[in-house]
Amino acid sequence: MTSIHRDPKGESTAFTKGAGSEVLKRCTRVFYENEYILLTDETKRAIKKQMNDFASEGFRVLAMATKTVSNEPENLSENVEENMTFLGLAALLDPPRPKVETAVQEAKNAGVRVIMLTGDHELTAYSIAKKVGIITAEDQKVFTGKEISQMNDKDLTDILVRGESVFARIAPEQKLRIVHILKSMGEVVAVTGDGVNDSPALMEANVGIAMGAGGTDVARESADLILLDNDFTSIVEGIKLGRSTFDNLRKFVSYVYTHNWAELVAFLVFVLLKTPLPLLVIQVLAIDLAMDVPPSLALILEPPEPDVMMKPPRKTDTRLINVSTLLRGLYIGVFAAVVAIYIAFNVWGSSGWVLGQSTVSDAVIYARGTTVVMTGIMVGQLGNLFSTRTSSISAFKLNPIRNRWLLPGILATFAILATIVYMPFLQPLFSTAPLLTMDLLFLLPIAPAVLVMEELRKMLKRRLSPVSRVNPSNTPNQ
Repeated sequence: MTSIHRDPKGESTAFTKGAGSEVLKRCTRVFYENEYILLTDETKRAIKKQMNDFASEGFRVLAMATKTVSNEPENLSENVEENMTFLGLAALLDPPRPKVETAVQEAKNAGVRVIMLTGDHELTAYSIAKKVGIITAEDQKVFTGKEISQMNDKDLTDILVRGESVFARIAPEQKLRIVHILKSMGEVVAVTGDGVNDSPALMEANVGIAMGAGGTDVARESADLILLDNDFTSIVEGIKLGRSTFDNLRKFVSYVYTHNWAELVAFLVFVLLKTPLPLLVIQVLAIDLAMDVPPSLALILEPPEPDVMMKPPRKTDTRLINVSTLLRGLYIGVFAAVVAIYIAFNVWGSSGWVLGQSTVSDAVIYARGTTVVMTGIMVGQLGNLFSTRTSSISAFKLNPIRNRWLLPGILATFAILATIVYMPFLQPLFSTAPLLTMDLLFLLPIAPAVLVMEELRKMLKRRLSPVSRVNPSNTPNQ
């Protein structure tokens, strides 16, 4: 950048600041010890060495130069930045924010590649990238914009495929080109930027992230998101919360489908075995009310799992409901329903009912049997609720109070259940009857049984496909 100033004597002077190498090659003299002397090759080498020393320590280096210019406006052209006098260097230390190194490592563990694209000196870029863990190899090469301009797309793709990548002295059109190539590789690309020149890359990226503090209006208007604190750790936290939200929605679906399967089994038993109807429609509504609202809200608000950032990225076409989600709900629902219906059959049997009869002679015993099925499904969902909190790690590793909505959700569920079962004025409405202590002793073990079954399934899953730190260079859709 060059600005021209007129002093009180009427003389005009141009002052230029910019990248050290760019400013230096426009200079023919140097201001040294209050004298203007010729800029020799030896002096240029000394200046370049100092620039490299600053850059290798992580400083951002600016060079300054000056030149006396004509006062005539028509003479103020691009020739101003020629035959200038070198004034000196400014080394600016802009250290990485705290916890950035941890955030970069967390992103790598999650299969997210962090690529540095900067206009700074290549030694500065290398120093910063090394400090925060973007590059780990001692011999990692930093590619400059000049080198990129001489590469074809295949060569640049080969560099990007390798994994750790740092680009310095890069121009806006080169940043846009890199985004194009990454997208053509099947990657999901997020780009950060704060300047006007960043806007093309921000618009081309799958997710453009503009800096909210100190960024330009053009960058903010070109982006999809605005990072208010300009902190990379906030981006990683956003990834973590995004993954957690998707997981929680899937947990919600799995949880709800489980008691739906259980309800379906009760009706299938009625149709196929020609038994009395084990579960009435009004009781199905009671189950849906008690099991869908309080516990489901608790699942939606479940904090991220400890290993959420140790899993590889999902593919872009991943569905919320998949076969494994449905099968999980199926086997748990069938188990809870079968056990509850078996207990109900025994309750009905106490009045003389036998399999093959379509009615139960004692209306109270019949109501007690259907209440057993309704309660058994709800108790089974209690075990399902605890197991659903995690997708792969053991549920026993989670503190129950880390989700402050879990206990209120459980209490609300069983408060609804107790009200429906034991309040006399609601029993005719929901066709329920009070359960005996013996009934509860048979029903309550369904919850820990479901939890143990799920723990065994997750243990087998961990052994067959253990979660490992993914290799970002081989993971698509990042």
